[in-house]
Amino acid sequence: MQVQYLCPHWGQEQLAPESFLEKVIAAGYHGIEINPGGLQDPHHWIRLLKAIRRQHKEFIVVAQMVLEEDHGTFDQFREAMIPRLKLLTGFDPLFINSHTGRDYFSFRENCALLQLATDFSRQYKIPVYHETHRGRFSYALHRMPEYIALFPQLELVADYSHWCTVSESMLSFQQDTLEQLTPHIRHIHARVGYEHGPQLPDPFAPACQQYLHRFTSWWQHILDYHRQQTMSFTICTEAGPVPYMPVNPDNGQPLADQWAININMLDYLQQAFAHY
Repeated sequence: MQVQYLCPHWGQEQLAPESFLEKVIAAGYHGIEINPGGLQDPHHWIRLLKAIRRQHKEFIVVAQMVLEEDHGTFDQFREAMIPRLKLLTGFDPLFINSHTGRDYFSFRENCALLQLATDFSRQYKIPVYHETHRGRFSYALHRMPEYIALFPQLELVADYSHWCTVSESMLSFQQDTLEQLTPHIRHIHARVGYEHGPQLPDPFAPACQQYLHRFTSWWQHILDYHRQQTMSFTICTEAGPVPYMPVNPDNGQPLADQWAININMLDYLQQAFAHY
């Protein structure tokens, strides 16, 4: 199985698209993960990515569907969801990573949005995976079995840092539930969180080793399961900028360099998972 590594556009928005993509390719990534909803000119990106793929035919794009906070009601979210998904098709994504629903929507409402995504995926023949994320339908690990029961083919993006934060734990008492979800994971966000936050400033610092090892074991378990099921698997090194990146309270400066953390994570995972 080939493990393919993606670079997050998140935190690099200050760069011109051309500069960002050159930086990504030079660093050795296989592609990018990007939220087109936040771009000033999505169509320029579409043209640029087509040109990149003429030179790098295997370049991967994962498009994120992240609706803004002004889509706060169920009706607003539902009305905006399909137009946003349609916009993402122009990026010719390998799959769409959907931030689906809200944690305060009812189970029935969130299920209606999951069905919309399922229908869209079938119509446009683009996989739609749903990220495990605070504030979404998937905000907590203990809520997931009821969705899996109704949507047994549900496919997920694993960002376990959110479940650690929501439960204020390293999920030690929910290992059976975590194991139940492994077959549904299709993509990994390799960001290291802990009991009280979704991102440690530097997961490679000596004081953070226990957390890095725990997350690495989770990611390896996912890869071990899927290595017999698929030819390739994607991982995004998703260390984020401020406010995900903790800051010095005296001056507001980030405690670590986001780009450096992502590059270190890329190197670390390429070595840790070299046998796949």
